[in-house]
Amino acid sequence: MYTKKVFCFGLVLMLSAVLAAVPAAAADSSGVAARAATWEKEYNADNLAGVVALYASDGCRMPPNQEAVHGSDAILAQLKAGKDRGLAKVKIAVTSAESSGDLGYGTGTYVITGADASHIDHGKWMLISKKSNGAWKTQCDIFNSDMPMPMNMKSHVCPILASGRFSGEDCAVSLTAAKAKPNLRQVCHPPLAKYARIGTTFV
Repeated sequence: MYTKKVFCFGLVLMLSAVLAAVPAAAADSSGVAARAATWEKEYNADNLAGVVALYASDGCRMPPNQEAVHGSDAILAQLKAGKDRGLAKVKIAVTSAESSGDLGYGTGTYVITGADASHIDHGKWMLISKKSNGAWKTQCDIFNSDMPMPMNMKSHVCPILASGRFSGEDCAVSLTAAKAKPNLRQVCHPPLAKYARIGTTFV
């Protein structure tokens, strides 16, 4: 009986030690969920400065098919470019978040709609958080679309994708194809002189 009690006591101690050594998987003290909610609220209210305030002063964004942008001014310009080209509203969901020490991460999904509530894009995102001077900020985030690339787009619809450069001739070819296939609207649409990359869409 004594041996059995000693064994059980030892087992409890060992289990307690193991559990103490495992961090709480779902613990997040960095406030990713609250930051995501603020990001959505401020963006949808056209308060882009409020969105930029969520990033570190030396933070970055990594949009797909574009160069990364660094620093508050560049982040603001990138966000404004999206607004100017019709990316009016966003819905953000957080799927996971965790932090340890002064670093954390979060993942989630997004849906972008136009001013008329029409669907433009949806996809996923990931961010790295960093605590500095007692405040948590987004150090860098990255996102990309879940929408499939239209068939033969590179060779027949938007040659600009392959070259990475834009020209009136390329866009005219793209617009002609888009008129024939309305589902390509998210890839190319007028005005031709203002084509630019925003996420994985051309607006």
